[in-house]
Amino acid sequence: SFIDGLDLCIVMEFCVGGNLRVLIQALKKMSIKDRKMKCYMPFYQMLSSLAHLHSLGIVHRDLKPENVFLDENGNTKTADFGLAQTMISKSYLKSAGTAVYAPSEAHMQNKMVFASDIWVLAVIVIEMLTGVHPYAGRTVNDTIENITKGKMVVPLPDFIQGELKEMLMNMLNVDADKRPTAEQLLETELMQFQAQTENKDDENRKIAIEAGIIDVLIHLFSTQPLELITPTHAWSFFVFTYPASDEIKQSLAEKKPYPALIHLLDHTNFMVLRRAVTSISNILVGGSNLTPINQPHPHFQAVATCDGIDKLFSLFKKNEYEKITYISAKCIGQLFKAKEIPNVEMRNDIIAYIKTALSSSEQQKKENSKWVLGLLAENSVNRAEIEKDGFKIPE
Repeated sequence: SFIDGLDLCIVMEFCVGGNLRVLIQALKKMSIKDRKMKCYMPFYQMLSSLAHLHSLGIVHRDLKPENVFLDENGNTKTADFGLAQTMISKSYLKSAGTAVYAPSEAHMQNKMVFASDIWVLAVIVIEMLTGVHPYAGRTVNDTIENITKGKMVVPLPDFIQGELKEMLMNMLNVDADKRPTAEQLLETELMQFQAQTENKDDENRKIAIEAGIIDVLIHLFSTQPLELITPTHAWSFFVFTYPASDEIKQSLAEKKPYPALIHLLDHTNFMVLRRAVTSISNILVGGSNLTPINQPHPHFQAVATCDGIDKLFSLFKKNEYEKITYISAKCIGQLFKAKEIPNVEMRNDIIAYIKTALSSSEQQKKENSKWVLGLLAENSVNRAEIEKDGFKIPE
């Protein structure tokens, strides 16, 4: 950006693909199958942009097809932040933006929250899939009335089924408090799969690592006061770890990131904390996969020497956030691959927790828990604790 007289000029990327409205019109001419396939990437990318905004305490407040641009490769760029505002120290913001792309709370209570952006995203995705605004009436007032009543003009067509339908309907809940967050939606199997298929770009990661970006982030995490480390900083490191190959994770491990990441576990911000512990887990996964199952984890000493194991166990015992509790347990389980957990309390608590996680309704969590138990069971003492009371490790 630069100043020109009285004007603040902002130089932005030129998006040759126009805005999302152009894509919506083009999708109307495609088959249902092609339409669905073309929707997943924009859905994931818009959701990721909202997750980032919301982690910074910002509500967009004017999300609509005209404010989402497309580059030459079809990637979406969420833009037009003229009405965006931070929600720090506030429970909600006043309503703003385009009436037909504003949820019930905007019309009924003149307020917008993070969940308001989630509602609008669902409307946009349905419009991409069907070519029709789900609440469209004959007039703007009719549309607003439909929105406030939660009355869809036409039910979702049969080709919108399974997890996609469940996600969209939850996002459209009239009660903003009952809508899922952007982070929760990114954890769904559909979005996890999309992350792997669309964002796995190891070549660019290699270039960035060689350029020293990881070194800069590690230095930042190690030397700056925690209050100066933002969710954006933590996210910038996290995206190198997921989705990424085991070889990339090994390259990250060679940068000796554990002291810096362990330092972040003392942060008070949930998003920084979550990204830090998830980054640790992701790098550990690379080490687990690159060594035989019956050999100790190659990163054990690197984590132990910076008091990382005790820090992870303390985080686990806090049990403030279920997701962070689980990832902490997963980290400890990997670190004691084919190695006895000498702390009896830690051994009992971690193994009991992971065994309980096998009953989770989340398939990915169940599979990960089974895998971690298998790693731990390569040590006889750990195995005895796992198998007590006749418990059998799932095949």
